[in-house]
Amino acid sequence: MDSKELYKLIIETQDSLYKVIDSNNNLIEPEVVKKSQELDRLLNEYKQQKDLERRAQLSGK
Repeated sequence: MDSKELYKLIIETQDSLYKVIDSNNNLIEPEVVKKSQELDRLLNEYKQQKDLERRAQLSGK
């Protein structure tokens, strides 16, 4: 998965997360927790990928 696809998936996940929240009671439903965890995982993967790309660029100089 390239960076653009990963970024798009992160944004879609974030949008899904906010749609699931019950705005009347601000309840945290299991689906919200699941989406939040997925978003955290995707963001961590994205950061790791960017770090690897930066390291590769630095080592190539």
